[in-house]
Amino acid sequence: MKKQIQTIIIFIIFIFFCFVIRFYNLNKYSHPIIVFFNTSEGESILIRNSEFCSILIDAGIDYELTDNIYKFLPFYKKNIDYVFLSHPHKDHYQGFFSLTNKYTISNFFYSHYFENHEIINQLKSFSLDSRSIMEEKNIHACGFTIKAYTLNKSVKKDDINTQSLILEVYYDSHWILLSAGDIYIDQELELLNKLPQKQALYIYKSSHHGSKTSNSEILLSYLKPKISVITSGFKNRFHHPHLESLNTIKKHSNVIYRTDIQNPIIIPVSN
Repeated sequence: MKKQIQTIIIFIIFIFFCFVIRFYNLNKYSHPIIVFFNTSEGESILIRNSEFCSILIDAGIDYELTDNIYKFLPFYKKNIDYVFLSHPHKDHYQGFFSLTNKYTISNFFYSHYFENHEIINQLKSFSLDSRSIMEEKNIHACGFTIKAYTLNKSVKKDDINTQSLILEVYYDSHWILLSAGDIYIDQELELLNKLPQKQALYIYKSSHHGSKTSNSEILLSYLKPKISVITSGFKNRFHHPHLESLNTIKKHSNVIYRTDIQNPIIIPVSN
């Protein structure tokens, strides 16, 4: 009987400390944060405000997102407020299927090029509301403004990467993130005509995981981001990031983070 009581007490103490640690982690950042998860060869980005309203861009290829996102959201939260899928390649969407076992998607946005895509239709079924993006649209979410749009002149019908959804994220009028899926240099040239003039960029998410087919000199020299984050898995089969792209990013960024080296990458956002 005495051993049973001791076991119960130890269990209660353990649960108590788990809650304390969880509470500490949740409140360690009282301001908004952006979290980049290491999802093998894919990518997933969580944007969260101080009230735990959540924005998710892609979900990676494995269980990494589901296994870690709970650290940044309270246990009672059962929904992701805003979800954006850049394009339906497995390394960007596969993680959604494990995530939706635990969370409901409140608002789902995707590129209009994939309107009738099988994966899009499946994700719609998990979402309370879903909308395609074609023309430039400002979406006000969790205290952020997300300018979402697609490219058209340089898009190739037989290449999903070129049809990626482009996201410019702003906080208190400051440009804090550019995420352009897996576009190539041809699309980056078209993108330059759409980007804001004389606006300093805080975080650049490397296109196509740091591939040499993206992250061009002309784009990086225009953006001059304070921070660049390269989303590529540890010892990935494509050998991303490519040395050429890595050198270009290093040339124009003050700080570089890599998800194949650091996980997760947590960047505070302040006005």
